Amino acid sequence: MDGAVPPEDADGQALGGEAVDPEALHHRLAQSLVRFVAKLGGREVRIDETRRLESGMEVVSLAVKTGCPQEPAFDILPSEQLVVLFQDHTSPLVVPLRADFPATPHTFGLPVEAPTSGSIGLCIDDRPWGDACADYNGAEVVRRIYSWFRRAGTGQMDDEMQFRDPAFLPPADTIVMSSHLMQEMDAENGPPMFLALTETEDDAKVWAAREYDMAKPPPGEGRAWRPFLGLTLGIRVENRGAMWHPPRHLGHLHLAFSNAEFNLLEHLKDHVRRLLTDANRERVHQSHLLVRVLAHNVITDRIESFCVLAHRSIGEIGEALGLLWPPMHAVGGSYTLRIPEGEARPDQLEAVPLTPANLSLSFDRATAQTWAGREAVGGRAVAFGAGAIGCQVLKSLVREGAFSELVIVDDDRLRPHNLARHILREDHVGALKSKALASELNHIRPDIDPIYYAEQLSEGGMSDELVGAITTSDLALDLTASVGASRILSDTEERGRGISAFYNPSGDAFVVMVEDQERHVDLAALEARYYSEIILNPALRQHLRAPNETVVSSGQCRSVTSRISSSDAALLSAAAAGAIGRALRVQASHLVIGSLSPDGSLSIVTTPAIPGRHEVVHQGWRIRCSGSVHQQLREFRATALPNETGGVLLGVVDHRRKRIEVSLGLPAPNDSYGTPRAFERGVRGLSEAVDEARGKVMHQITYLGEWHTHPDGAAADPSPVDRKQMDELAADLATEERPAVMIIVGADELRVSAREAVL
Repeated sequence: MDGAVPPEDADGQALGGEAVDPEALHHRLAQSLVRFVAKLGGREVRIDETRRLESGMEVVSLAVKTGCPQEPAFDILPSEQLVVLFQDHTSPLVVPLRADFPATPHTFGLPVEAPTSGSIGLCIDDRPWGDACADYNGAEVVRRIYSWFRRAGTGQMDDEMQFRDPAFLPPADTIVMSSHLMQEMDAENGPPMFLALTETEDDAKVWAAREYDMAKPPPGEGRAWRPFLGLTLGIRVENRGAMWHPPRHLGHLHLAFSNAEFNLLEHLKDHVRRLLTDANRERVHQSHLLVRVLAHNVITDRIESFCVLAHRSIGEIGEALGLLWPPMHAVGGSYTLRIPEGEARPDQLEAVPLTPANLSLSFDRATAQTWAGREAVGGRAVAFGAGAIGCQVLKSLVREGAFSELVIVDDDRLRPHNLARHILREDHVGALKSKALASELNHIRPDIDPIYYAEQLSEGGMSDELVGAITTSDLALDLTASVGASRILSDTEERGRGISAFYNPSGDAFVVMVEDQERHVDLAALEARYYSEIILNPALRQHLRAPNETVVSSGQCRSVTSRISSSDAALLSAAAAGAIGRALRVQASHLVIGSLSPDGSLSIVTTPAIPGRHEVVHQGWRIRCSGSVHQQLREFRATALPNETGGVLLGVVDHRRKRIEVSLGLPAPNDSYGTPRAFERGVRGLSEAVDEARGKVMHQITYLGEWHTHPDGAAADPSPVDRKQMDELAADLATEERPAVMIIVGADELRVSAREAVL
C-alpha cells in the first residue's frame, strides 16, 4: 500500500463498537460489498476490518487504490483509507479517514456526532436513496467510489452521473412564502417586514409565512405561530467544494461566512440597527428574526438561498450583538440602545440557536409557469360553464399559471351524478358549481381568487357586473357544451378572444374552437367549419354519432346524462386544456379535435380556419361565407375549368338569431352538364349525398341553396338566368321562412346573394 495513510486508530476505537467477522455482518449491502471485494482478490481494494457499532450500524474499512494521475487536480493520494458505514433504510456513508482529505465538489461535511474520526463524506450518488437503492450491490458501491476518485483526479467532478452540488446540504425544515413577500423582504431600504410563521401540520417541519398586522394576527386555525421580522443578507460563499451543513447558531453563522473582506456580524448589526429605529420599537424587540441568506457560490457562480430562524427575540439578538442593554425587569423596563455600542459576545452568539430551512415559493402564477414550463397565457379571463369539462380544463390551466384574473359563470348546482366526472366533492352536492369551483381554484393558487356569477350567458338579463367582466376580458372561454351559448358569445361584440371547448356526444372526443386574435373568424364561423371538417374528413365519420347509452340521473325522463368514465373525461379535458394553452400562443384561428381510440390512444386533428368573410344582409337575415368555404369552391372551379360547375350549399340556419353560416358546397352530381358558357346541375345521388352529410353532423346543417362558377373573364354578378333561378329557389324555401342563398365563384371574386319569396 505505497503512499497509503493508515487509519488514525488501528484498533478501531475511533469508531467504537466491536470488530466482527465479515461473514457475521447483517446488512445486505455490507455483505455484498465483502463478497465483491473478496472476488477481486485485494488487487485494487482491500478490506482491513469490519465492525458493528452499538447503534446497529455496520462498518467496512477499505484500502482503495484511487488510480489518480501523477499530478491530480485535487490532493488525492494513490491509495486512500476509507470506511463505509451501513444502516438500514439509508444510503451507505463513505468517509475518508485522512485528516487533511481535501474538500472538493461532491463531498460534504459530517456532523460532529458522526461515528467516525473523518470529517468529510464522499457524495457518490446524489439520488434519493429510495430511488437508488434498487440499483445497489457491493459492485455498485465500489464502482461509484472508483468513479468519484477518477473524476477527482481529473478535476472533472460534474458529469452525467452527478451534477453540480449546492453550497449547503438541504435542511429538514421548509418555509413557504409568496414571491411578493420575498421581494418585499429583499428590499434594502424597505419598511420592516413583519411575518407570522404558522405550522402547516403537526411535526411537518413546513411553515407558512404571511404578512400580518399586530392588531390583527393571522388565523392560526389552531396551529402554533410566532411573530418574525424578515430580512435578507447577501453573502459570498468562499468554500471550495464540500457541501456545508447550514449553521445551527449565530456564532456558527458568523464563523462560516466572515472573512478578511466581509464581517457578517457587522453586516447583521447594520440591518438590526435599522430595525431598532422603527417607531413601533417594542414590537420589534418582541419579534423573532427570520434571515434569508442569499449566498453567491463561487464554485458554481450561482446564487443559492436558504433561511435561518433565530429562536431568540430581536431584543436578545441586539443584546448579543452589543446594540442593546437588557431590560430592567424589576422596574418593568424594556431593551434600550447602548451608547456607545458594545462588542458582540461569542457566548451570547452561541446561545442564539438557529433552525435552518429551505425557502420554497408558494404556488402562484409565476411559480406555476416555472414548474409547468409554459409561458403566461390569458390575462383577464371569463369562463362560462363549471361542469365536467369546465372544472377540469380550468383546474389544469390554473395549475399551469394561466390567467391573471378569472371570472366563472354558471348558475347550475352540483348533483350526485356530477361526481362521476367533476373535481368537486360529495360535500359540495347542492352547492353552486361556480362558487365551489372558484373556492377550489383559489385553494390551488391563492393569487387568482376567482370571482363567480350564478348566471347564464344570455342575450339579455345579465347583471351589469357580469356584462362589465365580459367587456373588459382578454379571453372568453365557452365551456358550457351548449351550441346556443357559443352563438350568443359569438354575437357579443365587446369581449376578449373566444375559445369554445366541449366533448362530443359519445364522450370519446374533445373539440376546441379557437378564434384568431383579431376575431376575423368568430365562434359561429368556426362552428360551421367544424361541421364541414366532420363531413369531409373520413377519420371523423363517427365523431358526432348519437350516444348509444344514456342514464336517467334524477328520476325524470328528460334528466339524462351520457356515460363517460372519469378517466376518459380527465384525459380528454387535459388534452383540451393543453390545446387551449397552445392556441393562446398563436394568432390564427383553428379547430382541434382529439379522438380517443378503444386502446386509450389519442389522435389529434388540427384544422386551420382560413380568414376571410363574404357577407350579405337581406331583410334582417345575415348570411356569411367563410374563407375556408371560398377556398373549397375555388378548388372545385379550378378542377372543372374551362367548363363551369356547381352544386348545392349546406350550412347552419339559426332562425332566432336570423343568421346563416355556409359550411360547405357539395360537388356537382355525376349527371350535371357544364360547358365554358353554361352549367346545369344534375340530381343523380344528390339527395343521398345531402342526407349522408346531414347525418354525420346530427342534422345540425341543412340545404341553403346553390353555388356555381363563371368562366375566366366573366364577372361574378348574377346573370338573368341566375336571377330567375334565385326566384325559383326562394319560392321553394318559402315555407322554411328563410331566404335562399346563391354563391357565384368567378376567377378573382366570390359573390353571395340572397332572395326571399314574398308570400
